[in-house]
Amino acid sequence: MRLLLRAALRAPLAAALLHPAPSPGAGSAPPASVRCAATGAPSLRDAASNLSVVRAATRRAARREALRRCRAAVAALPLAAGGTVGEGLKRDRALAGAVDAALHGARLASALRYFADGGVALEYEVRLDGALGQALARGGAP
Repeated sequence: MRLLLRAALRAPLAAALLHPAPSPGAGSAPPASVRCAATGAPSLRDAASNLSVVRAATRRAARREALRRCRAAVAALPLAAGGTVGEGLKRDRALAGAVDAALHGARLASALRYFADGGVALEYEVRLDGALGQALARGGAP
């Protein structure tokens, strides 16, 4: 049991889940939002710290991982003109700016769940409206 607990504490981040929110309608229309969940586990170097310090560091790490997963999910979305957003990011700075703005505006989608060992689970939602939604519809620059 003790060995299992040590192994769980060594992992900086536990499994992260990625699931786009369902969109109304069918066809090639992009979803209205992308939701990304991540679970953070505390590191061993923080084990001697105060529990609130460990939780804060773990929450920041889980947030970074969730936003990284959201960026990957947005990059996999199809553009109306063909290709994916990820391919469009490489050639269009305006699209890259719209994606960054959408990720900056990501909101916490569910309540934080804290665990007894200092771990945390959270879920972020990135809305695909505004400049990014227009870029997805046009297939390029917003």
